[in-house]
Amino acid sequence: MLRFVASEWEALSFFGDERSDEPKLAKSPKRRQREASKALGNPAVSTKVQAEASSIRSAF
Repeated sequence: MLRFVASEWEALSFFGDERSDEPKLAKSPKRRQREASKALGNPAVSTKVQAEASSIRSAF
């Protein structure tokens, strides 16, 4: 048994064919947008007023 496991270790699959290296995509498009924004480091701004207010704050 040990010889089999040692020789076939690379070919064994414990969790099916699904790869764990790939990130899972969210089903909700809004959630995907939030995750992409978070990954890029850009904060999401929901309205033009909020965008203008943040640009004014950064000017000071």
